[in-house]
Amino acid sequence: MLEDLGVKQLRTMPVRFADGELREVPIGEVEAEIDGHRMPILCFFGARDVPPLLGAHALEAFLLIVDPVEQELIPREAFPM
Repeated sequence: MLEDLGVKQLRTMPVRFADGELREVPIGEVEAEIDGHRMPILCFFGARDVPPLLGAHALEAFLLIVDPVEQELIPREAFPM
């Protein structure tokens, strides 16, 4: 999907998946929009048969947390460190 959108691979980086597997994965940068706000975010290139998902980097960029019970995104304050 990312190649179809013209997103270029910047480099690869090690990524640990939920099943514990560690793999080198190509990454790129895209501009995402949530609720009218646009931000550049990192994206991982995956297999075509894997559905896209919103990762931790995107959630942090948009200052959002996930409410798993209500299944919604909730704004949060920034924690500069």
